[in-house]
Amino acid sequence: GAHRGDFLEFFVSGESFASAYSVGDKIGEGGFGKVFEATHKVLGVSRAVKRLKKTSSRVELRKNELSALLALDHPHIVKLVEY
Repeated sequence: GAHRGDFLEFFVSGESFASAYSVGDKIGEGGFGKVFEATHKVLGVSRAVKRLKKTSSRVELRKNELSALLALDHPHIVKLVEY
């Protein structure tokens, strides 16, 4: 099983994000990036998608955020399902 902070192999549903999802409106924004509504093209499932800013100085911060999201399991916190 996963341990706190482990990076797991995530399910990837297409060759690229754009091949698997249709992106809709921006629904939020934070220090690490913007959040958009997206719909899986095959499954029709709507998801919130966070687009992270790509800067080399933030690599460690992104890893920390992903580790935190993997460790969290709460009904009021968004669950990380794909990366």
